[in-house]
Amino acid sequence: MTERIHESSGGEGAPPDREVTGEEEFRDSVLGSELPTIVAFTAVWCAPCAWLYPYLDEIAEKGRERVQVRTVDVDRVPSLADRYRIATVPIVLLFESGEERARSVGVEPERLRAMADAAGRASPRTDPAQRN
Repeated sequence: MTERIHESSGGEGAPPDREVTGEEEFRDSVLGSELPTIVAFTAVWCAPCAWLYPYLDEIAEKGRERVQVRTVDVDRVPSLADRYRIATVPIVLLFESGEERARSVGVEPERLRAMADAAGRASPRTDPAQRN
């Protein structure tokens, strides 16, 4: 059995309070969220996913009131991986107002920070004139 390594969650991968474990929870906590949401699609067996967790922790801590962070284990919720065409992990998506707005493939710390910084700036809820 492959073990996840993540210091801030005691070596168990993504913090349990961030992990989305089903379709309904995803719909409520991501698509229905008032806050922009960064969703990392990961897997227990994925070494680069373990490298990603500290960056997600940083974003969650710094952006606490402007952006939320969630994770989806592609092996636990394969239907979400299929819906968002996740063919490899890690992949991180930014959702705003229930829509995918940005995507990062692999471990791209600067891209993740830029996604978090931009979250909410052009949201349809805050500025309809800037909607893509």
